[in-house]
Amino acid sequence: MSITPTLTPALKHFALPLAAIFMLGSAPDAHAAKSITWRGGVTKTVIVKPNRVVAVKTVRTQPIKVGRLSRHRQYRGIPVRRHYGHNYWGYGHHTTDSDAFVFLGLTALTLAILDHASEVQQRAHEQAIINATRARAGETIVWNDGPRSGSVTVLRTGTAPNGQPCREFSQAVTIDGQSETAYGTACRQQDGAWRIVN
Repeated sequence: MSITPTLTPALKHFALPLAAIFMLGSAPDAHAAKSITWRGGVTKTVIVKPNRVVAVKTVRTQPIKVGRLSRHRQYRGIPVRRHYGHNYWGYGHHTTDSDAFVFLGLTALTLAILDHASEVQQRAHEQAIINATRARAGETIVWNDGPRSGSVTVLRTGTAPNGQPCREFSQAVTIDGQSETAYGTACRQQDGAWRIVN
């Protein structure tokens, strides 16, 4: 199965907060988000690499531990919390925690509608978030799988007082005609890992 990015119209009303996605065991640092020095704002939405076909494979290269994989766990000090959707090792196209280390903290950027997505689609959405960590402000990464699709937009980029690069993301997922949107802010830590701060 392949996930093919496609062009979409400008996403105008895209930043509806979904407070429920941030109700985690360790609360995000709201103060850290308020002290970020932001650069610019969104003036347009651009699709990144619209002609690239992204193949998503579900291959488990890490042995499954005895018992059920916990939805709330830690890997090298990074909280991994998948409240919705499928629970698995890794993040996006990375199928092991060690490969996905720098992105595991982004599991907090989730949507309840992912309960109705397949693991392939959920991983495609996570990969869009990974791609958004390298995109410019105003760019949108889109994935599409028939009547199911999603997108992640970089609303703005900035710097925290300690010099950490930060990004504000807006995301949306549509499953069989039903849509859900949310946004959040993440900063890259000294160890290179992304953490949600708001």
